[in-house]
Amino acid sequence: MIESVDGCHKWLMRNAPAENVSVINRIFKYTVIKISNGMINDFKKLEDSQKEHTHLSNLFTRDTLMFNENMAMSYARMMNKFYCLDIKSSYLFLIDEPAEYHNNGEFPKNLKWKFMSYQDGMNFSMVPANERDVSSEYMYRNKYISDSERHTFIIADLYSREYQYGLLLCEPTSDKFFADLELVVYQVSAAVKLINLISEQDRINEKLHMKNIALENLSEIDEMTGIYNRRGFYRAA
Repeated sequence: MIESVDGCHKWLMRNAPAENVSVINRIFKYTVIKISNGMINDFKKLEDSQKEHTHLSNLFTRDTLMFNENMAMSYARMMNKFYCLDIKSSYLFLIDEPAEYHNNGEFPKNLKWKFMSYQDGMNFSMVPANERDVSSEYMYRNKYISDSERHTFIIADLYSREYQYGLLLCEPTSDKFFADLELVVYQVSAAVKLINLISEQDRINEKLHMKNIALENLSEIDEMTGIYNRRGFYRAA
């Protein structure tokens, strides 16, 4: 823009009467200052906007990995900051067991889906256990999606390498969301995978704990008589 103003200034200097030169120079100087200040303000606004977006993205990344003791509730808590990324509402559907899928292969059929959690603005919640089983054709039809307004959804595939974990149904508020779609997919996929791994580890630990109790009982009871052996009496004393 400054180049265009400079071109006009040069043309006026060549063609304007001599008595108007000082006025033209003052106008040119004033115009350049205004344009420069405007550009500085625009850059400042852009910088502030980028800083705010980075901060909100960091909050989103943090909250998707903030798990608590109730691992099932973590599926809802990860949606805590979805609204920061221009997501009006979202719905999390998971495959009952992660499905293995390779490039150029056939996607597994007859998968069992579970509707785990949903987000509406700044609110998020788990779906009651008795309402979680759902078929794929009814993902868009549930009581948590209002029928009184039109919706535009984006389906995000949740995966890690060759394993498919589920789908995230997102309703963006603007096209700005597309710039963050990749971040959302990777981050939510990582969170779902971690929850899955932690839950599996908890199940394994529980099985080991029960086996250890059984082994401990066996070591204290005589197999033939079913009564305490020396170790059993010693521990019971």
